[in-house]
Amino acid sequence: MTLPAAPDRLLKIIRCCCKQNCDSSRCTCTKYGLHCTPACGDCHGVSCSNRDELSEDALQE
Repeated sequence: MTLPAAPDRLLKIIRCCCKQNCDSSRCTCTKYGLHCTPACGDCHGVSCSNRDELSEDALQE
């Protein structure tokens, strides 16, 4: 097979399943230098210290 399994942007999506604040390297998103997203387990990219501030502002508008 010569084609990639999926588009590059899709392959870079990571989803954590943290039970706490996502502020350590135990968080998969933090470990790879990414912000948590709505697909993440308990935090949903909102109730953690690793959320994307820009995304939160956009949700409030």
